[in-house]
Amino acid sequence: MPTANRVKTLPVANYGDPEEHLRRVCQTVNGMLAGQGNSHEFATLEAEATETTVRLVNATINGGVGLTAMSASASTAVGIWSEAKAGKVIIHHDSKTDTDRLFLVVLYG
Repeated sequence: MPTANRVKTLPVANYGDPEEHLRRVCQTVNGMLAGQGNSHEFATLEAEATETTVRLVNATINGGVGLTAMSASASTAVGIWSEAKAGKVIIHHDSKTDTDRLFLVVLYG
C-alpha cells in the first residue's frame, strides 16, 4: 500500500541554495514520471449503498477517473461508474452487502 509521504512536495521558489532547489525539483519530477503523483486513493465501496464518495483534493469536474478492482469481491461489482467533482470522486455502484470491495481510484487530467 502507498504511504502518505511517498511523494515529495515541490519546494518553494526561494529555497536557498540554487543547486539544492534544483535537485529537489528534479526529484519531484522524476517521482511523478515514475508514477508517484498525488492523484490516487484506495476506496472500499459502502455496503448497502449505491454511492461511495472519495475525497481527492486534486479532483476537478473536467477530470477523468479510472477504477481498478483490488479484491475478488470488487471484481464482481456490476454497473459501476464514477464522476469527478471539485475535491471528490463519486462512485456509483450496486448495493451489495459485501464490505471488502476495494478499488484503486486514479485521476486523469
